[in-house]
Amino acid sequence: ENLKQEIENIKNEIQKMKSESIEPLKKDQSVINNEIQKIKLENLNELNGIIGERAFEECSLLTKLSIPSSITTIEKSAFIKCSNLTHLTIPSTVDTISPSAFKKCSSLSHIEINSLLNNIGFAVFSRCTSLTEISIPTSVKEIRSSAFFGCSSLKQVNFQSPSSVTSIGGYC
Repeated sequence: ENLKQEIENIKNEIQKMKSESIEPLKKDQSVINNEIQKIKLENLNELNGIIGERAFEECSLLTKLSIPSSITTIEKSAFIKCSNLTHLTIPSTVDTISPSAFKKCSSLSHIEINSLLNNIGFAVFSRCTSLTEISIPTSVKEIRSSAFFGCSSLKQVNFQSPSSVTSIGGYC
């Protein structure tokens, strides 16, 4: 009887450990979880540099995110509706941020882009209502339509010198 209980305890502990860690996410896998507070993105060789579509959708307790340098692409809606995300750091290795990647991150107030992005895609930061200021890196040539749509607190956009921006879409 004690052995059965001990085995059950071990199984429960293993299950708990699995639920507390995030396995590497491949394309089209998602973590829709209102209990995730911190994401440690390390050793992501299996991802081939990609954070997949809707990978961390609605992680409403997540407050800070620093994308690791092993990432080059953030796919569509990867962090959509992370409503308590306040700080975001994007490294120089990221060259693609797909549409709506950070849409409706309503508490996002600080974005640091150290990136080689060529464009800020469609609705990437749409409805980030706490965003007050952003700096656009010199690598950005295009800001696509609705990139900052609904960012009602956005008061200042700084273009790093020399600016390469040649096109700004509508509803920005």
